[in-house]
Amino acid sequence: GLGGGNGDLGLIAEYAWDSRGDEALTTFDNDAIAGLRFTFNDTQDTALLFSAAVDVTDGSTGLRLEAERRLTQSLTAEIEAQGFVNSETTTGVETITNDSFFRLRLRYFF
Repeated sequence: GLGGGNGDLGLIAEYAWDSRGDEALTTFDNDAIAGLRFTFNDTQDTALLFSAAVDVTDGSTGLRLEAERRLTQSLTAEIEAQGFVNSETTTGVETITNDSFFRLRLRYFF
């Protein structure tokens, strides 16, 4: 119970490294990733997740936010957003810079 409430806070930390260097087929060749996940532990099963992946070499950063909540027993709402900061480099990230997005999804379960 975070702060005496029902919520839980989870910390995420990861380091991604590819020994192939410039030959790597991924943009996560030397990146530090950190995030926070907060679950409210309520009857609506509300949860938030925020993460950032920072390229240690050039500082290009990918940001991601996810949120979800049950609205009724059969209906859930989800928000997902992704964006990039300082990604005008030539390390491979510039190919996905324009892939920023915001999505709102409603799901109905039978």
